[in-house]
Amino acid sequence: MPDHPVTRCKANVGLIAHLIVSKFADHLPLYRQDGFFKREGMTIPRATQASWLMQTYVSISALKKAFRQAVIGEADILFTDDTPIPLQVKGNGKLKKARLWVYLREGTDPPLVAYDFSLDRSKLRPIDYFEGYRGYVHADAYSGYDELFRKEELIVVGCWAHARRKFDEAISSRPQEATDILARIAMLYHEVETPCSHVTPEEHRHRRQEHAAPILAGIFEKLEELRSQTIPSEPLRKAVDYALNQRHALCRYLKDGRLRPDKNLAENAMCPVTLGRKNWLFVGSERGGRAAALSMSLIQSCKNCDINPWEYFDDMLRRIMSHPISRLRELLPDQWKPLPKDERGLLLPTKP
Repeated sequence: MPDHPVTRCKANVGLIAHLIVSKFADHLPLYRQDGFFKREGMTIPRATQASWLMQTYVSISALKKAFRQAVIGEADILFTDDTPIPLQVKGNGKLKKARLWVYLREGTDPPLVAYDFSLDRSKLRPIDYFEGYRGYVHADAYSGYDELFRKEELIVVGCWAHARRKFDEAISSRPQEATDILARIAMLYHEVETPCSHVTPEEHRHRRQEHAAPILAGIFEKLEELRSQTIPSEPLRKAVDYALNQRHALCRYLKDGRLRPDKNLAENAMCPVTLGRKNWLFVGSERGGRAAALSMSLIQSCKNCDINPWEYFDDMLRRIMSHPISRLRELLPDQWKPLPKDERGLLLPTKP
């Protein structure tokens, strides 16, 4: 089978697609898939499953570059977040903390979600990913972004959801003051964002200037008062300092009606990562982490496009080996169009 993504593999492409979707969409670790195959009368050792997944990743890894170009492309508003992911250290089996990053665009043009794996939380990772990008970036106050946002072409938009959580944490020690700030933050959403959910960006910007700007001015005036009334070790003081240090970034969404007051889009995109981490616990190697990132990118983008992930992988995997590299963009979920069954040739599988 010359176009099979795994060399000398007796399994059909449909089975490979099933492995990928079961692990990264349904979050089933390989040992549970092993049990499924045994019930169906098949013996596929976990080592064999893992080898198929790694070889498939090698075959489709060129999609990473196409993915990055599609996400960044001509965008001028992006969202990013990161989360720890355990990585098994080769040799001693111990776990170290690696990182998974997510990058996505505002809106649905294209509705792609890109994940990226790194061995640590080095500032170099987002700097590399954003190379060549010009525009807004919704992000938190992670210090690794500091160098990134020194570039004139990148403009950080702060996250009120992050700021809010810090005041939540201060309720137990200073309930009255923390609750007051939380109520003011809630006003930004209930009195401005929710009523503006269906207006044009320009109208949204105008209403924010009229209604949100005075609320924000009141919040920061109160925070200045609280800074003088608290000591640095208090949870409330830490929340106050965070917000005041991020003041310009937290107010930046007032300038453009397309911007958001938080980066919840990126945080929501991390939910599948959290579910997967609870089930398969860790990635077994650096290559395994990169394979997981690309597989999740494709699967979550399929979901955003209302595409059945199995049908996508079943079709894409049979085409990737002979598809022109200059046209790989066609194989990403938002532009993908399945081949007619009579054109699929030798690799037409039976769905497992």
